[in-house]
Amino acid sequence: MAALTKRPWFKGIKKQFYDEEDCLLATRGQKIPQGLALTINQLCVVRGIRYHPGFATELYGVRPQFTRALNARSIMSNAIPEMTEPEDFPYCIWYPETATEATYRELVARYPQMKYLVGRACAVAGYYKLFKELDLLPESHIAEEARDNKQWAIFDDIMAENVRFNAMDDYTRTVYEKPVVGYMNGDTAVRSYLEVKTKFKKPADERNFEAGRRSSYFDITEDDRPEHDGLRIDMAINARFIMNNDLSRITPECRSLPYCIWYPAIPKQSTCRELVRRAPSMKPSISMVCILADYSDLWDQIDPDPDTNLMEAARECHNPKYLSDLESKVGERGCTDYAFDMFCTSVPRVRMFEPSQTSVLPDIRGIVPDDDGVPYNGYQVGMAHVELFVTVSDDFKSGNGTDLNRYYDSLAPNTN
Repeated sequence: MAALTKRPWFKGIKKQFYDEEDCLLATRGQKIPQGLALTINQLCVVRGIRYHPGFATELYGVRPQFTRALNARSIMSNAIPEMTEPEDFPYCIWYPETATEATYRELVARYPQMKYLVGRACAVAGYYKLFKELDLLPESHIAEEARDNKQWAIFDDIMAENVRFNAMDDYTRTVYEKPVVGYMNGDTAVRSYLEVKTKFKKPADERNFEAGRRSSYFDITEDDRPEHDGLRIDMAINARFIMNNDLSRITPECRSLPYCIWYPAIPKQSTCRELVRRAPSMKPSISMVCILADYSDLWDQIDPDPDTNLMEAARECHNPKYLSDLESKVGERGCTDYAFDMFCTSVPRVRMFEPSQTSVLPDIRGIVPDDDGVPYNGYQVGMAHVELFVTVSDDFKSGNGTDLNRYYDSLAPNTN
């Protein structure tokens, strides 16, 4: 790919004009739309640039998002661009294609500040040798990317470390100069998420040119990131199997291991003993079960390390053994803090139940689930409104619905 030269201006850059056919042609890398002042047109151009080498090179330098996309496209086409300004540097250099290992090696040699982005590209492409050469801190986003792309050598290397770091932020497309201690929170815009695209349509109001596009929290390729997360669905399924005392899904290849395996049911002690043998990384979860179910013998066998969730559960437990044991280990082993790890969110025993509802809604289509349910592997959703709607008779759903509190009070005999 030939070297690109920056241009300060392009015809139509300040024009607001929407044409659906122009947008489609832009995504196919066939035509630059006329109205580049519109976000929807800009995104279609970026999509076309990333998927079609050589498209829209005349926009290099016109807007930062075009320059970044063109530089990313050059890298993925195994050409290292000249980049001098901070806004020139792309964030995502692994989608829709990855460059060769040699290209990424040369890229990090010329631009060392991109080493964590190159590490993430290695997690997509499986460049384990280059990943080891980079000598990176164990980075959470790279681990989640490796898991999503089934690059287990890289994933296992990172997970083997006691502490992980965040060196990048997918919300802002930035790389930290100094990585900070972080967690795997499931907030990485992994490659598979980018395979699903946001549809656009002609704005219903010709004066509202942005109406045809849904906004998104993530925009790592200057494109939308969908919100589907199949991993957590697999985790929920595996948790249900474990609570049913069926460990058939827990194999050496299983990577979707859940944290919460004690709600709404608790597995038997023999199940937990076999589970810790099959999946030693689940010891914190199994330790929680030991406290809640008072599996004292198993607790002694697995010798748990202290963490904030176990400490809280132990304080509420009628058996003082667990708190005493944990407190005796804190000085030597420390205490893992799960306060900011959404996958390991827990609640006190007294709140470990599903809240109920007494307000019968007339219609539940489009209802947003309550967020006051029990935290479950990264989700906290209550469906009490839906469950109540399904069980009550249609009489209660008529009109504006029914407040069962008031209804039952009206049936009570008047004692005055």
